[in-house]
Amino acid sequence: MEITPLLDNKQLFELMALLRDAQRVVITAHRGPDGDAMGSTLAWADYLRGLGKQVRVILPTPCPDFLKWLPGARGVLYFSNDDMRPMATKFIQEADLICLLDFNALHRLQDMGPVVERAKAKRIMIDHHEGPDEKAADFIVSRPGASSTCELVFKLIYQLGAFDELSRNAAACIYCGMMTDTGGFAYASNDPEIFIIIAHLLTKGIDKDKINRNVNNTWSENRLRFFSYILTERLRFFHDHRAGLFTITREDMKRFH
Repeated sequence: MEITPLLDNKQLFELMALLRDAQRVVITAHRGPDGDAMGSTLAWADYLRGLGKQVRVILPTPCPDFLKWLPGARGVLYFSNDDMRPMATKFIQEADLICLLDFNALHRLQDMGPVVERAKAKRIMIDHHEGPDEKAADFIVSRPGASSTCELVFKLIYQLGAFDELSRNAAACIYCGMMTDTGGFAYASNDPEIFIIIAHLLTKGIDKDKINRNVNNTWSENRLRFFSYILTERLRFFHDHRAGLFTITREDMKRFH
């Protein structure tokens, strides 16, 4: 079964022109990158490198430890890192094209936002959140009904005629993002096309069971201690209302980071 095109012909040609004319590309996502942010940026980077582009993934802040296994994650620059910031700034300033993935406004980049805003590069936004800032990018692909930005990245690569060239590494990144942004396909995943995409990804040889283990069953000591602390110290029950809740402070986050 074919994948429904995201773009009409005019939009497709506009995107193709932006990609064709760019040589130095920076790809970024929101602060505190989750599986969808990491998966979409790394998969899009892999695709663009296949086109011969010079690509850098630069994120405002680091990803969680349980996502550092993703193919390409070791090469990511983090703007919040004092040692990486000068190099990251240089790449942003020299870029021909900046791709904004999995966020809808530049303030989601925190301190990195003004640097991106001042850059001379054209900007592309690919996102599935409501209310994109139309001034943030020159070309916007916004589909709030999509399960994830990774779903959109897959559909764009497919529509651009590059599915055959899609690598297993990129496919693994896309699957990870789709899986994490739907809670393991427990919500936001009733569209049958999501599972058609998964079938396509499986033909690339990805191990979806291993991806699930890496994300959900691989815990650092700090993460395990954090959840233990929440359950023993922060969890409160309200039996009359048959409810329970826990609160987390900023100090808690710093303590167990």
